[in-house]
Amino acid sequence: ETRVKQLEEKIAQDAKETETEKRALADELALTRNLLAEKVEELANTSSKLSTSFQEMEDQRAFRDKEKGELEHILESKEEEIETLKSHLDQVENDYEALVDSLNKETDSRVSELQNQLEETAGDI
Repeated sequence: ETRVKQLEEKIAQDAKETETEKRALADELALTRNLLAEKVEELANTSSKLSTSFQEMEDQRAFRDKEKGELEHILESKEEEIETLKSHLDQVENDYEALVDSLNKETDSRVSELQNQLEETAGDI
């Protein structure tokens, strides 16, 4: 009977210890769940921030690409304008040279005429 009583006490003690261990494990599990929930929330926030940052970068890149396209178009237009102006400048230079040549010929002709008149006048005198 003493042995039975000792075994019952031992079983009761083991049951208490088991119950205490179960409560400690349940508390530890609840704490771990809370920590995991916090980490999941942190990760969700980080993911959201990264997603927002990525979208902002994409928007900026799209804006820069658009600006680049516009600037390339302006550059092409200005290059065409420069070519047109060069062509006009070449034409003006050619016209100027032709005018100078014409004026030189007229001047030479007029000088020759005046020399002839001078010689005739000198001969008459």
